[in-house]
Order: sequence, then structure tokens, then C-alpha cells
Amino acid sequence: MKSLGKALWNALWQLLAPPVCAACDEPLHQPNVLLCADCAALCEPCPAQTMPLVPGAPHCLSRFAYGGPVQTALLRLKWQGRDDLARPLGLLLRPILLEMLQTFEADWLVPIPLHPQRLRERGYNQAMLLARAAMPTQPSSLTLHAGLLSATRPTAAAHRQRRIERIQRVESRFVVPRRAQAHITQRKIILIDDVITTGATVTACAEALRQAGARDVQALSLLRVV
Repeated sequence: MKSLGKALWNALWQLLAPPVCAACDEPLHQPNVLLCADCAALCEPCPAQTMPLVPGAPHCLSRFAYGGPVQTALLRLKWQGRDDLARPLGLLLRPILLEMLQTFEADWLVPIPLHPQRLRERGYNQAMLLARAAMPTQPSSLTLHAGLLSATRPTAAAHRQRRIERIQRVESRFVVPRRAQAHITQRKIILIDDVITTGATVTACAEALRQAGARDVQALSLLRVV
């Protein structure tokens, strides 16, 4: 009921309020735009050379370096109930998803799951919302599937933890439900998350999928700490 009320409020707000930049709240003069021109100019693409990820990490692509206006918009999505920002943020992910699909014909697009406790608190899984918006509009082999992974325990927010704590917090955290194992054998899977920091989360998810029989796993994210 709480989530439904939030959704109705967001819908009403979008109808009554003029569109503003998702980062600085300046009025937007173009429809269906996430950021104003000044904020868009501050967005830094994720560089080719970044901090090394944890051992065993899958191949990862990220759209932007962590920080700046996109980070502000993402934090509003995650912590301020701004699920109206999920679609425009997810559309920013579509180009790198299409880039990955050029060389990696994946079967499933799998959002990083939230533990049920965190899901109840937030009302939605931001990775799932981003994945829906990022899905290609043209026919492809890729299908969005949110039931291939489960989170076994809640954790503290990553931005409140040091690097070593971020790595340790995901140990044994993700599992493949028994009912989903038949869908994983010899399949190629793309994981999708909002932020990659150390790579510990996507690595733990990839390991769970590999152990269940996945042929190969890659990952993408909107932001990456560099």
C-alpha cells in the first residue's frame, strides 16, 4: 500500500510540476530530458582504464564515472523515492548494452537483486527499473529475467563502507533459486547494476550463476568508481 501511494504521488507530481533537471532542479526546456545542458556537460564517461576489480570479476562495461550530475540523479532514485528517474537513467544504459550485445549474444538480462527487507524499505529494485528501460527496442536474443538470483541477507549501503568492507559484505550473499537453475544451464547472462565500485557484487552474482551452470556472464552498470 505504501509503494502504491508513492507511485500515485509521483505520477501526480509529474503531471502538475514543470520538468526540472534531475541533478540541479533547474527548469528543463526540452521534453523527455534528464539533465539540463550545464549538468549534461559535466557528465564524465567511464574511462577505459579504471581501478582493477576484485579477482574473478566478469567483463564489465559502465557508462559514466561515479560522481557528478548522474550520481546525484541516481541517489535521488535510490534514496529519495524518485522512481520517475529510473526510465531516463535506464535509457542512458542502452548504448552500452547494445555495444555489449555486438560481441556477446546473451540470453538473459539479470538485474542485481535486493534482499526482501531492502525491497520493502525502498519499494522497488532500482536495478530492475533501469534494466526495463535499457532493454533494446529491436528484436534480439536478450530477455529480461529478474528471478534467476536471490539475495540471502541485507547489507549496509555501499557508499557508507570502506573498500574492504564492500568486498566482504557480499560473501555468500547471492544464490540461484532451485526453480531457476533449469533456465541457467549453458546460457549467456548479462548482469545489470546501478554502480560498480570494487566489482564484488557482480563477481559474487557471476560466481553463483557459473556454479549453477551458466556458460558465461558479463556485467554493465550506469556508474563506476574509477
